[in-house]
Amino acid sequence: VGELPKVGHIEANHLMGIARALAEFDRDGERRLRINLLAYSWYLEEAGHLAEAVDVVAVSEPFYRTAGPHELTNLGMTAGRFHRTLAHWDLADRSYALGYESAEARQDRRGMLLARLGRAKVLLGRGNLPEARRQIEAIIAEAEGKDLADARAWGYSDLAAVFEKM
Repeated sequence: VGELPKVGHIEANHLMGIARALAEFDRDGERRLRINLLAYSWYLEEAGHLAEAVDVVAVSEPFYRTAGPHELTNLGMTAGRFHRTLAHWDLADRSYALGYESAEARQDRRGMLLARLGRAKVLLGRGNLPEARRQIEAIIAEAEGKDLADARAWGYSDLAAVFEKM
């Protein structure tokens, strides 16, 4: 990693951050490692390397399981999105279920709704438009209040995608 070109190479910066977090591996180093691995997976997603992004998420999962439900929700949602994009429907659904369960453990309504939207998008990807529509409409109805405005907006966006396919 030290031999990678530094200037202008985003991937080298991500890898250096991961290497530093591993070198300083204590409780705070574990948190930094989770952050660096997740950031690297997002970089890989943006670069169009989804299979590699999924690998990074898989490698980071043990560190998230010790972190607590909030971070595990984030990991489940990220893995769900990656798998859904790759049309790995069962894996996407399981990842969103993990996100939902960890959000539910801390009574995070927003996280629960977003995980349910992810699962509805899996239905959409599989071609079950009526069930995807039904679930999305139910989520929109539940997403009331300022603190859930983004979940409601995502729901409307997803509903538009269902209507466009119908």
